[in-house]
Amino acid sequence: MTSIDLAGLVGPFVPVSGVTTNPGTEPTFRFTLFDNPSGANGIGSGTALDFADVTGTVSDRNVVDFVTSVIGLDASGATNGYVILQFDLLTGGYAGFNNITIVVSNTEGEVNIPAPGVLRLFVLGLAGLAFRRQKHRR
Repeated sequence: MTSIDLAGLVGPFVPVSGVTTNPGTEPTFRFTLFDNPSGANGIGSGTALDFADVTGTVSDRNVVDFVTSVIGLDASGATNGYVILQFDLLTGGYAGFNNITIVVSNTEGEVNIPAPGVLRLFVLGLAGLAFRRQKHRR
């Protein structure tokens, strides 16, 4: 997650006083897991099973500075295994997040998050470039 601020387009969105950023302007998201016995689409009106708050950092204006976080939510109290994951922006005014990976497991622990597809394409492109340069040297 990252704070988002712009000098224009009705910005600034992150209030700053002098050099020090005002407290409470860091983006904080709350991830809440709700029981969903009916299995129907919804916005999280069942019983709350668990929640976790994740706080990012305030980045400079026009800078996207993502913070990575891994959280665990306990779904063992779900009636029949159906749940709804709701996330809310609690503080920060204006923020963004990217690349959510949801993993279901019976054991809590570190999650191996696969590298994004863009990284694979980049590495493949570098390998192709190196191969082409070797071919031209001969």
